[in-house]
Amino acid sequence: MCAISGIINFHKPVLKEELQAISNRMYLRGPDESNVFIDNNIGLAHRRLSVIDLETGQQPMKICDDTIIIVFNGEIYNFRELKAQLLKKGFTFKTQSDTEVVAVAYKAYGIDKCLQLLEGMFAFALYDKQKNLVYIARDRFGEKPLYYARNSDSFIFASELKAFAPNLSKYAIDKKALNYFLALSYIPAPYTIYEGISKLCPGTYITISRDKNIEFTPFYQLSSVFTQQTELSFETAKKELYSRLTESVKKRMVADVPMGAFLSGGIDSSIICSIMSKLSDTPINTFSIGFKEKDYDESYRARIVAKAIGANHTEYILDYKDVLNVLDDIILYYDEPFGDSSAIPSYYVAKLAREKVKVVLTGDCADELFGGYEKYLGQYYVERYRRTPSVLRVLFEKTIEVIPQHSRINVFLRKAKKVIRNTKCTEFDLYYNLMCLGFEDESRKKIASRGGLSGC
Repeated sequence: MCAISGIINFHKPVLKEELQAISNRMYLRGPDESNVFIDNNIGLAHRRLSVIDLETGQQPMKICDDTIIIVFNGEIYNFRELKAQLLKKGFTFKTQSDTEVVAVAYKAYGIDKCLQLLEGMFAFALYDKQKNLVYIARDRFGEKPLYYARNSDSFIFASELKAFAPNLSKYAIDKKALNYFLALSYIPAPYTIYEGISKLCPGTYITISRDKNIEFTPFYQLSSVFTQQTELSFETAKKELYSRLTESVKKRMVADVPMGAFLSGGIDSSIICSIMSKLSDTPINTFSIGFKEKDYDESYRARIVAKAIGANHTEYILDYKDVLNVLDDIILYYDEPFGDSSAIPSYYVAKLAREKVKVVLTGDCADELFGGYEKYLGQYYVERYRRTPSVLRVLFEKTIEVIPQHSRINVFLRKAKKVIRNTKCTEFDLYYNLMCLGFEDESRKKIASRGGLSGC
């Protein structure tokens, strides 16, 4: 976890008490250690959750005769490879941490090439005393948070919104950000719910000089990846995908503390946990949350996967009373509106895991990439249903209408009615209604080129 923060004043020295107060508001992100660095009008602070190099990885970290100072939050997965390259160039290291590798890579290559070389999740601030510049960077996909506020007198940054004031009510609500939240269920960068505080956009770094010059520079664009055309056979692509997934998980298993994984039974966490089990010499620790309401409970899937990979599995079954007890805490942790209901089980599974491990691997987006949601099978079910004899379809539809409501079959009835309804749609409306993102054939391209809806 960890937390970083800092103050760059343009007209006066930084007060240690002010910097420490900002850092202390983020205690939960870094309970193991806290330190600050001040050089007249530039102050950097760090709160540490120790994961790698427990003995010598303290921050703010100074290198090159104390001319480069860095505070870092995150993990660099290829830091060992980078360190080997830098050792060949003649650089030396005092610690075993990835933080020092980032600072030395900056010294060797400059900020632009350094950021291009980093593979990981991170937010960091680096002060170059010789150049009188501060660089603040956020990783390619924005996995690690970074907020900032600026005016004519100062620039302040931190890992959490609550760091900016004991009581954030002094900031007005940003109506545009609120509109984004109501539309998307979250607030995208650079907006926050408060006017005057912004998120640093993913894949971007800031350059700040003592004379108030502030420059934002993007160093990564996801769109550039999709312009790279690669011709691979299906079998070759499968092998390449498996190899990359395995290498990715392996790099993320580097830690000097106990490690585990969240396991929901979905495609994403199941892939990660199965790869972890193959890479680990001992059974891995997995954690999941279930629900007493069977309509929402998927814990049985997690148990199936855990048994198949031989994991040490721990689960907790949630009740609505549990939610009432921790709702205020969850709101406090998120700092601003967040509309995903998974925030509640995520809190509980993290709390459950913390009793046994300090680091966990989690999965996101595999269900979207590999068709893991049942809605992706909608088109398949509709086409199968259309081929069913009309007499059987009529009988089935009449039966569906008279079946009494019952919690155990409500989900099935709802899905069955969707299939029936979409069977009667036009081809285009079927495509639009099902949102089957996993299918890209010629017929769908033809359908998509028509445009318009027939009102189904």
